[in-house]
Amino acid sequence: MYERLLIAGAFFAFGIGTCRFIRYITAKKTGGNLAALPGWRRGAPHIVYFTSPNCRVCKSAQTPALNSLRENFGRDLQVITINVDEDMETAKCWKILTLPTTFIFDADGGLVHHNIGFADAASLLRQMNKGMVSGLKSADAYVSSEKTI
Repeated sequence: MYERLLIAGAFFAFGIGTCRFIRYITAKKTGGNLAALPGWRRGAPHIVYFTSPNCRVCKSAQTPALNSLRENFGRDLQVITINVDEDMETAKCWKILTLPTTFIFDADGGLVHHNIGFADAASLLRQMNKGMVSGLKSADAYVSSEKTI
């Protein structure tokens, strides 16, 4: 009996340690100042999207995919777009080397997923669901009804 309690306690401690480690990595990757991003609103899940006017994949695929998510979730999901040509300092802080790049954050500001390159709307939703992003209505129906983005 005590052995099971010890094992359960060890798993619990491991989970807490993992959460703290992820928040540490998030703070390190983002310079520790998520709230400084334009449009950051506490209590809502976010997708931070790095783009450039010269990025063809951004224009033809990533932006339409994110617009589709915006239309379906409205104010329940914040999409923050950062033009690296205009805000090179933020891009350096986040260590952006490839466009498009997207970061998915939960409502508490914890990093859920990081995509380097194009990620379609269905993939972004699966990543949010896998990371149990709180603050969104269930995205399962949207993913299953989505035909082509």
